Amino acid sequence: MKPGPKTTINGSQHRSPQLPSDGKRCAPYSGQARPALPQRLSHIARMTSSVPAQLDFYTRVLGLRLSDRSGDAVAFLHAPHGSDHHLVAFMGSTGPALHHLSWDVPTVEDVGLGMRRMHAAGYTTGWGVGRHVLGSNVSGNSPASGKPR
Repeated sequence: MKPGPKTTINGSQHRSPQLPSDGKRCAPYSGQARPALPQRLSHIARMTSSVPAQLDFYTRVLGLRLSDRSGDAVAFLHAPHGSDHHLVAFMGSTGPALHHLSWDVPTVEDVGLGMRRMHAAGYTTGWGVGRHVLGSNVSGNSPASGKPR
């Protein structure tokens, strides 16, 4: 097997929030906030009854590489041409399931706005805005199993 040419982006386009100045509001009122739109899919996390079997397939057949793991409980894989800490994560479980998708957005404010949008659409089960231990990325944690009302 031979790796193909690099197709992943070299970096994300992030912007800084407006800085405060006397008498001017920095953040828009909730009703005037623009929609938070993802720039790209960052990673997917899946539950599996066999982390080693998933590792074997994704590394041997698809050419992904191991970023790190904790025994057979969890494993993180990245692309050979560079990517975030992981493109795919596998967590041990009794069976297959989607745990979460991670979308890259331009600002931390967009993380909160995205979570607000999910809540407005009826997906109210969530853990709030947080920071992942591995990768240290800010996230608006809302599990895939959170169903709309």
